[in-house]
Amino acid sequence: MKISFNLVLVVFLFSNRTCSQSINENLIGHWLYIGTEETKKEEIECPDLLVLNKNGNYSILNDCYGGEIEDPIVEQGQWKFDSKENKILLTNRKFFGNYMFHDSNPILQLYIKMSTGKLLNICFDSKECVIENYENILDLNKKSK
Repeated sequence: MKISFNLVLVVFLFSNRTCSQSINENLIGHWLYIGTEETKKEEIECPDLLVLNKNGNYSILNDCYGGEIEDPIVEQGQWKFDSKENKILLTNRKFFGNYMFHDSNPILQLYIKMSTGKLLNICFDSKECVIENYENILDLNKKSK
C-alpha cells in the first residue's frame, strides 16, 4: 500500500511539474507591446519589447530610451513563472538609463490574463487591472523544436 501511494505521489508531482514547464515554455519569446483596449498598435511610438529567455533571464528593450542604437536594453534581470497565482515575476532588476518598465520595485509582478504562444495579456495590478497586450514576434520555443 505504501509503495502504491508513493508511486501515485511521484506521478502526481511529475505531471504537475510537466504542466508548469509547458506554461513556462509558452511564455518564452520576444513580446512586443501592442497596446491596450484604448491604445492601438499604430498609435505607439516607442513600444517595449519584453524578451523572456529559456534560461530564466529577461531583457526589456526600447528604441527611444535604450542607450545604444543596435542594442537598446533598458532593463535586465531574471524571470520566473508563479503557476499558483498565474503571474510572471521579474526579479534582480537592473536598469540602464532613466527609463523604467512600469516602476522601480525590486520585484515586478505581471499578472497573466491570457497567454497563447502568440499573444500575452497582462496587467501590473491585480486590483485595478488595465490589460496590456503583447505579441510574440519571435517565438523561441518553436525554433528550438
